Formats: sequence, C-alpha cells, structure tokens
Amino acid sequence: MPEFIAAPDLPDDGLGAMLLAMIRQNIEERPDKLEPFDKLKGRVAIVAPDSEVSATLVFMKGTLTVVPGVQSPDLTVTADSMEILGLSSVPLRMGLPDLFRPEGRDLLSKLKSGEVRIDGMFTHPLLLTRMTKVLSVA
Repeated sequence: MPEFIAAPDLPDDGLGAMLLAMIRQNIEERPDKLEPFDKLKGRVAIVAPDSEVSATLVFMKGTLTVVPGVQSPDLTVTADSMEILGLSSVPLRMGLPDLFRPEGRDLLSKLKSGEVRIDGMFTHPLLLTRMTKVLSVA
C-alpha cells in the first residue's frame, strides 16, 4: 500500500502539496502507476523561479514524502509554474515524452532553449523515467 507524507512544515496551499495530491490521485485512479511508484527511490526537487517556490519529492520505494525547498536532490526540475503543471500532461512513450506528438516536441524545444531544465537527467535516467510515469496524467 503506497504511503504519502507531507512534511509538517509543508505549506497546505503550495507547490509541494499540489504535487503530493496529484501523485496520490494518479496512483488511486490508475493502478498501472503503482509499479513504477513502488520502484522509485531518490529525491526530485521541483523549482518554480517565477513563483519563488520549490519542493523536494523524496521517493522511497512505495513511500513519498514531500518537503519544502530544495533538499539534496538527485534530479532538479526547474521551470515556470505553468510549465511545471503542463509537464504532467505531456503524452509519454516508454516513460519519456512522446516526440511523435506536438506536446513532446514542444517539451524538447523548451529543454533545448532552457525554459525547462532537468539537472541530473543523464545521471539518474531510471529515476526520471519512473517519476515521469507516476506524475503524468496523460
């Protein structure tokens, strides 16, 4: 059974709480997301500089703890808040953005331009792929 934990100092109306709720809902509504969730182990920081907010998702094989701020991440996703929300709706192919779809090509373009940055994606590709599968609502 998956476990979802919000750190005591996590703002109820912030980025971290929203991500926690989104992932919890994805797992509850889509049982196929449970397998990649149970395999996730690592820290993913999500940073929205335009809103000056950040949160770290700490995955520990079946447990997700969300803490405020950036705390020793393996991956760091940096993008404007609207882009972060949009990332969850990009169609996937094998856990990565589907480059045959316009949304996938758009994301690739934003990665090239620096509008979206994913630090650590080459050193932690499994973490990125599994996290993307769990976060995606597409």
